[in-house]
Amino acid sequence: MMILSKPVAGSCDSMSTSPNTCHKLAIAFVSIFLGLGVTVVSAQGPMSQAEQPVLTALDLNADGMLSTEEVQSSPESLRALDKNGDGVLSPEETRLVLPEGIPFPPGFMGEMMRNPRIQPLMNLIDRNGDQTIDADEIADSTSAIRRLDADGDWNLSSAETALRGGDAAAGGGGEAQSGRAGSPDMTGFQGSHTEANRGPFGATLFNDGVGPGQDDRAFDGYIFYMEHGTNMGRTVGNTTWLLNSSFQPVHRWDRPHHAHEGVGPNLLENGTVVRPYSRKDWLGMEDYYVASFTTLEIIDWDGNQLWEFDYCTPYRHCMHHDVEPMPNGNILLIVNDFKTLEEAESLGFRPVNDRAIAFERIVEIQPNLEDGSTRIVWEWNVLDHIIQDLYPERPNYGDPADHVGKIDINYVGKSTRFIPGSIFHFNSVSYSEERDQILISNFGTNEIFIIDHSTTTAEASTDSGGASGRGGDLIYRWGNPHAYGMADAESRQLFKQHDAAWIPDGVPARGDISVFNNGVERQPPNTRYIELTLPARGDAYLRASNEPYGPAGPDYEFHEFAGDPPENFYAPFMSGARRLPNGNIFGVSGLVSGIFEVTEEGEEILRTVPGSRSSFYRAYKFPKDYPAFDNRNLTPLSTGWSIQE
Repeated sequence: MMILSKPVAGSCDSMSTSPNTCHKLAIAFVSIFLGLGVTVVSAQGPMSQAEQPVLTALDLNADGMLSTEEVQSSPESLRALDKNGDGVLSPEETRLVLPEGIPFPPGFMGEMMRNPRIQPLMNLIDRNGDQTIDADEIADSTSAIRRLDADGDWNLSSAETALRGGDAAAGGGGEAQSGRAGSPDMTGFQGSHTEANRGPFGATLFNDGVGPGQDDRAFDGYIFYMEHGTNMGRTVGNTTWLLNSSFQPVHRWDRPHHAHEGVGPNLLENGTVVRPYSRKDWLGMEDYYVASFTTLEIIDWDGNQLWEFDYCTPYRHCMHHDVEPMPNGNILLIVNDFKTLEEAESLGFRPVNDRAIAFERIVEIQPNLEDGSTRIVWEWNVLDHIIQDLYPERPNYGDPADHVGKIDINYVGKSTRFIPGSIFHFNSVSYSEERDQILISNFGTNEIFIIDHSTTTAEASTDSGGASGRGGDLIYRWGNPHAYGMADAESRQLFKQHDAAWIPDGVPARGDISVFNNGVERQPPNTRYIELTLPARGDAYLRASNEPYGPAGPDYEFHEFAGDPPENFYAPFMSGARRLPNGNIFGVSGLVSGIFEVTEEGEEILRTVPGSRSSFYRAYKFPKDYPAFDNRNLTPLSTGWSIQE
């Protein structure tokens, strides 16, 4: 990925530039990429002079704000961008304009810069997300733009029209990695979604990657994933797809809802789909953290809704990231619980900014498909299992090294970068019926946790009870012993990981669990799919006195595409991978929607992108005999996949 290397040294107010500077490219990319927590960009130089055509067209007096009159006259102003007079604003007429002599960078960065929806005003006006403003959208632009008027004064300040990101907003990411001179390409998925390399269904071959059906070592099955919108609505998608191994779509589920970045569905054996969605678009979800969703639904094979559950209340709680269907029909959820700064401080938290704080709960719900009701049948709350060593007079005071089953409430704020306000930031949950245990990925502390599910809810709030005898305290943790005072920071092995999962029986893996170790903050950055064998004894996990939990390292890892020389693999955001029944590794690089499959030795079998321009969080490859496919019509919906010359 092309990087502009200097960190931002100031703000719009501190720069001696025109009022429109806040509308320029560099400021936009600071908002986006510092929000994603990987790219550092300059707020100075020629890139800062790139214009946002939609905002420039509306801001008639070029004062950096939109007055009531300018908003009301937006249809007429937008029509002035219609250079060819066809009544429609094409991407070419609305995308960013770079200074003369400055080209768009190659690859994914350049493609994103060419997307006109990088402009927040464009996001609102372009309701259907097709990157084109049609005549109806032009006519309705005034009401669309007014949604940005947060303070209700009927004028839009530069702050209200600025690109979102880098905060606690849905789609935000984390703090900048200050001081880094640059960040590498998301290797293996460079290139652009151009018509020249798109097949009939639009599948894209990146670089010299292997396309669908070109290697008979690929596992023959069906690929299942859901499109979702990207950060701040730059792309819009909500269709759930089932593709065959040739990337031909064989089934689709279309739903009239918003799907936001960082969430994905589950396909159950009976053919139903457990699907998260939001009733609000990207702007309506700004008060929530990345990958939040308002509603969970179950739909049948034909897309009919069988049940839904709303669990998202402003400033109280909201579901996010992952859901885990259980064998008994219940579903595990990850839930943010919001606390004021005062409430968090009373628990021994030391604030690092003025944001409200989100803590985590794991909630088990029981859907009733007969009457549509839902019961919460079990809960685990992180606040019952925290420790802090800063304030002796406050609750939960102690040395984290003496209480390894508890989580240091201040570790993230004092020792590592994080999403402001999202203290722990769980991003995956996985259940083992055999062990009756829950595996959690904790992005914030760069660890995986295991907790005992055999407890009652009452026992889960204590440190005793259940098969482990330890109640809801952590019975295992791995990835960063520095987080509980057992080693220095150099001992860390997980780097902003995702998709921690129990490996199912019958899969030829080399461990008990798998983790997608994204590699953000690792030097040099590199992504690794890893498998671990757990140090289990019965319902507990062994740990030597005054030592961190083992193992010392993974039993298996894939971190580069085999070749001469090998090719580094880096997928910094979202993403995940799983071991297939034939031993291959199948996964996604979520931000660029890249799907890959490799042998255990890292030999490339598949590396490509489906036809959708939307990103997706995960993809799964099911065997053809998966019960959901019994007696289903899986005739391809398109003509197939090929590279257009």
